[in-house]
Amino acid sequence: MSYLVAAYGLATLMIAGYVYHLVRQARETAARIRELDRERGSARER
Repeated sequence: MSYLVAAYGLATLMIAGYVYHLVRQARETAARIRELDRERGSARER
């Protein structure tokens, strides 16, 4: 029975880690997109 609890705990931690990884990637991608938009905007103003 304790093996099941440990397995569920490990699975929960792995899923949480994966979600954390996805959120970090999404934030980095959004930051890159914002930076590219800024560069395009400054290039248009010239």
